[in-house]
Amino acid sequence: CIFLEAVVSTQSTGLISEFEKVHSSKGASAASSPPKKKRSNKKHNNGYDASNEPIGFERGFEAEEIIGATDLDSQIMFNIKWKGADILDWVPAKEANVKCPQVVIKYYESCLTWKTEEDGESGDS
Repeated sequence: CIFLEAVVSTQSTGLISEFEKVHSSKGASAASSPPKKKRSNKKHNNGYDASNEPIGFERGFEAEEIIGATDLDSQIMFNIKWKGADILDWVPAKEANVKCPQVVIKYYESCLTWKTEEDGESGDS
């Protein structure tokens, strides 16, 4: 959960700034509200600014495996591991479906569970 929060926080900082700019220029209601603290794009460990770093398929890597999936703001996101790199990125499922369909199919197949008669399910009931 902490990793997901860090990824979401890092990727959404620009969106938050954009939202604040749009809504702060809409008139008196925004002007009467107290000023908000700006979030820093810098990581706390060494001051590295990751805001300009490519994310997902922009890195130029080929998808190796989908590690997991989540629903972020009503959009399915895949956590993708890249070939030749120890990097994981959250990528929209719509993009992954187009750019690495076989990897997506393999992930969904790994999620399937089949019930058999031995599991207690019977078609004769």
